Amino acid sequence: MSEGTGANRNAYGNVAAPLDGYIWDACVRKKVSVRSFGEFVHVDAAHKNVASVPGLEGRISPNYPPWDLKIPDEKRADIFIEEFHQAEAGGTLRRCRSSGSATITRAAPARSIRRRAR
Repeated sequence: MSEGTGANRNAYGNVAAPLDGYIWDACVRKKVSVRSFGEFVHVDAAHKNVASVPGLEGRISPNYPPWDLKIPDEKRADIFIEEFHQAEAGGTLRRCRSSGSATITRAAPARSIRRRAR
């Protein structure tokens, strides 16, 4: 369902949103850091990524593209890995990471993504 406006909206987005919100809403309530990679993201008139639901405002990757089958997975992976390593190096790695295909939660910083040879 499209996000809609007016009667189609609730505190978590649209009327199809879960009653208690999405997984990132639960994470925020529990003070777990969140980052969305393309999930519930759209591009605005200024060509910037914007959260499509309230719970992801300020929690989306500015560079990871929203759903578009014309964008190869390799490009998405490169963007994700680059941001992951920047966050890891800067000590800002989120405990809950969400993408259009899966949501990954970890109790401790992840070390599972290997650095690509450049």
